[in-house]
Amino acid sequence: MLTQLSTLKARLGLEIFDTTDDATLTNLLRHVSARFAAECNRTFDFGAGVTNEFRADQINVVVDHPPIELISQFDLKSSESEGWILQSGVEYLLSPQKSLIELAQPLGSVRQLGRVTYTGGYVLPGAAPTGNQIALPDALEQGCIEQVAYWYSRRTQLGLLSVSSDAGIVQQFQSTDLLPQVRATLNIMKDGLTDRLAGTNGRTIERFTPTRLFAPIRTFIVDFNQHLTIIGHYIKQMRAGGE
Repeated sequence: MLTQLSTLKARLGLEIFDTTDDATLTNLLRHVSARFAAECNRTFDFGAGVTNEFRADQINVVVDHPPIELISQFDLKSSESEGWILQSGVEYLLSPQKSLIELAQPLGSVRQLGRVTYTGGYVLPGAAPTGNQIALPDALEQGCIEQVAYWYSRRTQLGLLSVSSDAGIVQQFQSTDLLPQVRATLNIMKDGLTDRLAGTNGRTIERFTPTRLFAPIRTFIVDFNQHLTIIGHYIKQMRAGGE
């Protein structure tokens, strides 16, 4: 999980020894951690000896446990009966974000499978990084904490869009999906402020895109407009009820 239960309880002002809502908080924390991983299409936790399979004609291999700390080996498979065969002398280059392996030459053909064994991912809160290991970015942990805190504070409204009273007044609830600042953080984490563009000969060119820096502003504007629409609808309902 992307943060510790004790850190989350401190954010919510809950006593560390009060375990009344521990199960709820843990479930929310697991859900948010899984949601973040799905949104970014990657696994955040650190892993050693992780494998990633790909078509052997590829020269750009994107792994799901970045950032890469160490490449252990490459293997090639032509058939299930033959199995994996270790490849030696493979030349490669890691992208600046340590998420892309650029091979100097393909391991084989499109009818073969390649496999890379590597060590990568972030060291999650509660454990100390050693050597070249990288700790989980603070922005990601803070985003997880704020998202869980938001869902916890609105746990009785999760799944509800509106509630009608006996007087016919409709109360519209704010969206309980990802917070704007959280989604902005995830957008940055998806590709590290880069766009991967298809280049010649199947290569991948990484280009810095300053416009992505404005993603938090765009997200805020969209959410703000949605909130104004909800408020306007609520005011109309109030006026209709008064008439």
